[in-house]
Amino acid sequence: MQIAITALDDPRFERNSSHFAPLQPVRLAVSGARRTGSVGISVADGRGTVYAAKKVAPEDGQATLELRVRGALGRHTVKVMPEGPNSPMIMGHFQVTAETRVVTGDEVFDDFVERVKALMLNNIGALFVRGDVVKGYQSPDTRQICLRHHTHQMRGFKYWEPDVRSVVDHFCEAQLPDGSFYDGVATGAPGPDHDPTYHWRSRYDEQRDVRYSRSTVLADVEYLAVEAVYTAWQATGDDEWVRTKLPALEKALIYSMTDPQRWSPQHELVKRGFTIDTWDFECGEPVRLPDGRRTRRCEIDQHTRFGIMHGDNTGMCKACRLLGAMFEHCALPKKAHEWQRKAEHFQRRVNDVCWNGTFYRHHVHIDPVDVEGVDEHEQLSLSNACSLNRGTMTPEMAASVIGEYQRRRDLRQETHFAEWFSIDPPFRPEAFGLEGLRPGSYVNGGIMPLVGGELARGAFEHGFEAYGVDILRRYYQMIAVANTTYLWYHPDGMAPEQEPALPADGLGAAAMLYAFVEGLCGVEDEGKLFERVRLSPRWPAADVPRALVCVKYGASDGYFCYEYTYDKTERTIRLELTGSGAGLKGHVLLPAGLTGSSVEADGAPASSRECAVNGAPYVEFEFDAIPRRIVVSG
Repeated sequence: MQIAITALDDPRFERNSSHFAPLQPVRLAVSGARRTGSVGISVADGRGTVYAAKKVAPEDGQATLELRVRGALGRHTVKVMPEGPNSPMIMGHFQVTAETRVVTGDEVFDDFVERVKALMLNNIGALFVRGDVVKGYQSPDTRQICLRHHTHQMRGFKYWEPDVRSVVDHFCEAQLPDGSFYDGVATGAPGPDHDPTYHWRSRYDEQRDVRYSRSTVLADVEYLAVEAVYTAWQATGDDEWVRTKLPALEKALIYSMTDPQRWSPQHELVKRGFTIDTWDFECGEPVRLPDGRRTRRCEIDQHTRFGIMHGDNTGMCKACRLLGAMFEHCALPKKAHEWQRKAEHFQRRVNDVCWNGTFYRHHVHIDPVDVEGVDEHEQLSLSNACSLNRGTMTPEMAASVIGEYQRRRDLRQETHFAEWFSIDPPFRPEAFGLEGLRPGSYVNGGIMPLVGGELARGAFEHGFEAYGVDILRRYYQMIAVANTTYLWYHPDGMAPEQEPALPADGLGAAAMLYAFVEGLCGVEDEGKLFERVRLSPRWPAADVPRALVCVKYGASDGYFCYEYTYDKTERTIRLELTGSGAGLKGHVLLPAGLTGSSVEADGAPASSRECAVNGAPYVEFEFDAIPRRIVVSG
């Protein structure tokens, strides 16, 4: 007997004799079988778990079985056991691989992942430190590898990049004794623009020929370090590695909550100098260095005017939750509870101190600041969009923030091509002492895809699904026409005049991809390696009746794959599912008219409930093991 394994015709899958993809339909043909009796055929995945087993009656000496590939990636094993005495078992194998891809028939969504990936690959940088390679994704406005910028881009490149740990490891090794982190690392001695009397949070390691730096006005490096470790752990699944990082992360957050330059006992929140949102220079006259040159105010000194910036504290809230989750996974429940309690503290305090009734106020001043030419109470800054996705807002608050962006889009439609404001309204040109920081440029009112991506992700989560789709489509048209993307644009849509250090904006691209994968495709990893998946497909908002989605980490074989089909005539949603994990939480957007839904899992009735998110109808269900097929009927 012989086993032939072939792919069935399906234009959504590549026909490749060397490997197959999850959910790809295949045919197993066993030739030379006895004409009498049945043949037992079983298929096991890369972990040895059997996912198909059936007795087949041969016809004309051939037994065939058609199935869809499922389960763990790697070498799948076919076993054939004919009935009857002296019938030897035979075996065959085929390889199963996966990559992050989406197939819908809509060019925007089918091309989205590859288009963003191609842009972000331009931003890869590498340092060679004593034989070790430190590989990171750089920001478009600096050639350093910055922990902050790298972390923001992890939400995109984790879907293809095999090295998600070297940058994290390097910055953790360089952690300062007080628990703080440097933000930038590069090779070579400091350049002529560096003055040690002013840039005091910096260090040059002569032995390794690397220099470290940080603008001390930054208050977000520590909480972003937590997110970086969490994301790397998700993508690799390395429990022992993450356990070694927990002391450093805890020390970093304690630094943010105790250091006199970081913590406000009065407000019980993280403070910073008066910067534009999370950026790295302060309001005020530029600093004159000893050699006469002028530089932006990026260091804390006697002239620093402190205040509470909401984004630092919504970021701390998220970081405390992530740290608690990592402690929980490492079987340290007391620590987990402690950090979850701290997250609740940040949520309560930032909402009490910074919420103005419509959105988070840009800065709540501790030291008096006289800012002429702008009404600070009206300033909507970029961390409002980020905070939609950090777990601090009630549903009503999130709807208010999204509604404010929509309102300002309508209000500014004749002057602004998009509502992805860095800050609106901007400051007067001279407020921050920088030449060229005119209103509508850079972080002073420039339009940032980073904001659009965060806004889209929040829109999908909080019941503004059509708005999220609209943002993704607008962004795709931008990058498809120009084949690049910039950190910021002028309000009229023109790119910045100065040449960027790198040809693509990884911050905005990663945020848009994050919104696409977790928001529209609806695949969210609630642990590591997609062991527990929250599945929230929102294809009705995009008028897409059929979608094939596969999401995989580049650093491991962790993946999740589903096929979505909506049959309007039969009033049913069908989901074919597989992945490397087990647990599944469903949160499925219902198309218009599909109400009173019932759910079946592998042919059996399943418990479910309907809910509404800002009026958008969803059906929810939960399983300890991923079913093969779910049917939602109205």
